[in-house]
Amino acid sequence: MKQIVILVSLLFFYNLYACFAKSLDESICDDNSCIDIQYLTPTKHSVDIHIICSLHFTKDLFCDNVWSTVTILRLVGNWGRENGVDLDSNTFERFGHLEELRFVGVQIVTLYPGSFRGLDNLRVLDLSNCVSLGYNNFMSAFESNATLPSLQELILHMAGNREDNFEFQERFVKLFYSRPVRVVDLSDMIIKGYDLSPISCYARYLEFLNISGISVSNLANSNDIMDCRIPSLKILDISRRDVDKNRLQHFWCVNEKTSITTNFLNLDHINYVNVSLDAIYLDTMCGNTRTRKVVASSPLEVRCPFGSTFYLKNLYFRRNSISVVDVEVDTQCPVIIDLLDISDNGLKYISPKALWKITSLTQLLLTDNSLGEMVSFHPEQFQKPFVPFERLETLDLSRNKFATLPDGTFTYNRQLKRLYLSGNIFEQVTFTLSELTNLEFLDLSDNLLLELDVSGLSKLDSMSIDTHMDLTGRTLQCSKCIDYGRIKWLLEHKASIIANSSLTCVNSKADVDLISKTAEENLHYICYRNIYIRNTIIFSVVAIVCFSTIVNVVIIRKRRQRNVYRQIRRRQQTQRRLENGELQFASFILYSSKDEEFMRTCVYVNLEKHLHLKVNSDRELVGFGDQNFKIGHCILNEVIRCTNVSAAIVVVLSDNFCRSDFCLHEFDVAFRVGKPIILMLKGEVDMSMAPVAIRDLFNTYVRVLWRLDDHGEYELTTSWDNICNSILELGGVLGDTNIE
Repeated sequence: MKQIVILVSLLFFYNLYACFAKSLDESICDDNSCIDIQYLTPTKHSVDIHIICSLHFTKDLFCDNVWSTVTILRLVGNWGRENGVDLDSNTFERFGHLEELRFVGVQIVTLYPGSFRGLDNLRVLDLSNCVSLGYNNFMSAFESNATLPSLQELILHMAGNREDNFEFQERFVKLFYSRPVRVVDLSDMIIKGYDLSPISCYARYLEFLNISGISVSNLANSNDIMDCRIPSLKILDISRRDVDKNRLQHFWCVNEKTSITTNFLNLDHINYVNVSLDAIYLDTMCGNTRTRKVVASSPLEVRCPFGSTFYLKNLYFRRNSISVVDVEVDTQCPVIIDLLDISDNGLKYISPKALWKITSLTQLLLTDNSLGEMVSFHPEQFQKPFVPFERLETLDLSRNKFATLPDGTFTYNRQLKRLYLSGNIFEQVTFTLSELTNLEFLDLSDNLLLELDVSGLSKLDSMSIDTHMDLTGRTLQCSKCIDYGRIKWLLEHKASIIANSSLTCVNSKADVDLISKTAEENLHYICYRNIYIRNTIIFSVVAIVCFSTIVNVVIIRKRRQRNVYRQIRRRQQTQRRLENGELQFASFILYSSKDEEFMRTCVYVNLEKHLHLKVNSDRELVGFGDQNFKIGHCILNEVIRCTNVSAAIVVVLSDNFCRSDFCLHEFDVAFRVGKPIILMLKGEVDMSMAPVAIRDLFNTYVRVLWRLDDHGEYELTTSWDNICNSILELGGVLGDTNIE
């Protein structure tokens, strides 16, 4: 069966193309290069005819009855200004089932009386961008009320803009009376004039009217008064209306700041009393992105006939680049609006009383504005615009640069079910949510909620248990103990979080993990790690303490005795070597000449004195360069000699020492000899200036510190007895081969 359908479709396409090509042999196109027929969807019988040059269509071009099954036909041009399409009378007489006829990229179209003859089932006529289709030429194709009797959609976007502009007068509007026209698109057309009086009376079935971007060349020949209502009209698009420079309202489009007078809008002259529309579009009214402000020094009264009611199910006022709305609107008749969309206006401030009379709102969309600035500079006024909307169910404040919201912002919106706050810069949830008892969905996605604190979590907890949340868009932190409460809260409320399986966090290893029970357990371990370690240690110690206590006591006692014996032996060995002349000095001092006074008065005198108390010798036990170097000998050789005959080296380390290349060179020579070195720091020393060897000694071995007391005098932080014992013990290390 499938093969038969395919075969029939191929035969149909073949006949279609062959018939058309045969007819074109007699046309002005050479080699049939003007057209390319594309049979798009056999099941829906949709055909595209691509036109490359000018063509005069006649009924002979569409031979046989194969075209009778086509329901959608598109004549596709190349947008050229020189190529056109002429539709002769009876051209479509074989298209008995055609429902849609569209011209795409064909700017020049010429119609004749009878061009639409035979299209009894045509529902959609799309002449968009046919800029050279004249008004009179278009009207001539409608011979009588029997022409296109089933027409439901008429699309004339930019039609006739190049020549013979259209006129929306009684002659044109009468076309709607005998046809079930539901959709009319007249957007971006240049018209000579219009008269709303017959439009409202003849358009009996009209549901959608698009007159956005229309320019009127002769406003004096136009009439805005509607004698009849259009009860069927549901959607009206008058976007970009004020782009037309001929209109009085165009003045607000060219001014950065527009001051509106008190009697700005007076509807008393309108005859009808009730207006009911599903949607009205007032988008990009000025057609540009120039930022403008709308202000009024006193309340604006909107007057209308007594008993009038305006019911607008959806009102769209988007992309109008209004940064400030500082007006108070006072409507004298009921205005009922379900949805108000003021998105993408760059709105930074809106008066608390701009919308105060529209109490019927159930949906308010304020996305892609900058109302975060109003919160920053006028926080006390920001919550007031929402006070009248007690019926509000949906509020969208996405992408408004909010960092915070004042408490009480939603106090009067207790019927709120959906609150969208995505794409802002919230770092914490600082606003109260407890009064939103009917809230079903809270969108906090794409914010900066990386580290929700306890206060923020408590505010989220205050919502109804049935509230669902969206927290996607940012990777949270789960690397520290402080993150444990947040991750635990997210897991406990996992059922209420939209797309909870995609929530991620950055762990302590800087890896991205899914927020799961494993992540919670890892954080729990981080938080209680010290307790775990302590308990493990206690358990281990208790297990072995009884066995090891006695052994450790014995070992420690023996080691202490051995260490004491070793220290005594080393001191005695150094003393013998000093007494028998094997060593000349107990200590040799390296210092900067700029610290000589300190060295002599504080170090040398005291060290010499206390060493003599431990070593039985009358000669000097402390040496330094200026006193013990042999005159006329090489300094470095003398450093080596004095180092070799000393038990230990004492380096008086200071910033002066670290800055002196000569001192550092002396240290390097002494260091290479291999004798023990004791660092004696004079006050605070910048170790970043010291060489690596000194820094290693500083970080590895215990040093001696001199610090300034309250009187500005240097005082030693240890005892001289401790220093002398250390010198004598270190001096005995190199020669101590008999001591374990």
